[in-house]
Amino acid sequence: MSNNMKKELVLFRQYLQTKKRKRKNNRGYSKNTINTYFQSVIQFFQCCEKQEMTMIFQEDVDEFVAYLRKQDIKAVSINLKLSALHQYLLFLQSTYQKTFSIELPFGDVQKQDYLVGIPLEEEISQMLTTTQKENDWRANALIYTLAYSGLRVSELREIRVDHVQQTSFSIIGKGEKEREIFFIMDDVRKSWQKYLEVRPSSASPFLFIGKRGRLSRKTIFYILKEYARKAGVNESKIYPHNFRHFFGKYLDQHGYTLTEIKDILGHRSVETTTIYTRRTKEEMREKLNELSNLRKINFES
Repeated sequence: MSNNMKKELVLFRQYLQTKKRKRKNNRGYSKNTINTYFQSVIQFFQCCEKQEMTMIFQEDVDEFVAYLRKQDIKAVSINLKLSALHQYLLFLQSTYQKTFSIELPFGDVQKQDYLVGIPLEEEISQMLTTTQKENDWRANALIYTLAYSGLRVSELREIRVDHVQQTSFSIIGKGEKEREIFFIMDDVRKSWQKYLEVRPSSASPFLFIGKRGRLSRKTIFYILKEYARKAGVNESKIYPHNFRHFFGKYLDQHGYTLTEIKDILGHRSVETTTIYTRRTKEEMREKLNELSNLRKINFES
């Protein structure tokens, strides 16, 4: 990557860091959104093999979208990358007074009204058992926390050592907003305490650490995938946010009200929470098969 390209990317990141969003109460972009947009723009230029970052044409965008579709990337992810490109075009317009006549082909994304591919409780139990057999108490605490607290991975990374003994504590959550965590199950807290017994001495105040300090999202993702493989669990189910979905469904199945689940998961609206009252895709398929069995049609005669 040339020095000019690096310079443009630095300016683009600064643009995102200072930009306010009118539809979001004039708040800026979160660090995660900025990083996602930044990486998406880099991917665009790598795909189009462009060296001049201020010259973008419709055929470049069409080539990029065609490439993403060939990779079987979902429409929602393609739309996110196009949103990043849209912000880059606005950056060029603002910085260099350039105008573009480019259509960004956002795809239709059907709202998901059911949960797909969330891990089963026995699969999570298999992963936890495997961590215990290997005496990996950090991985054990990570899995317990994601599966039985409903914390997002970004929130899990904010947990500090001093939080272990606190009944409730505040962390920086989604959208860089402060969120109070007041519901931590005893098993989760016990897993933290067990991990603390073997946690290396560190100047880092954060609970989950590695050799270089606080664990990165990438390392957490790797640990989850590693123990899915070791436990014989389908890796396609094992993503940090799927554990959050599991916990929402777990609370619904154990009699918690929508309002209670909303408060525990930190949702802004109860509408977001209603997905946990619906059957999963697998449950709906099983229910339909039950109806099919009731008909007792013999296709072999």
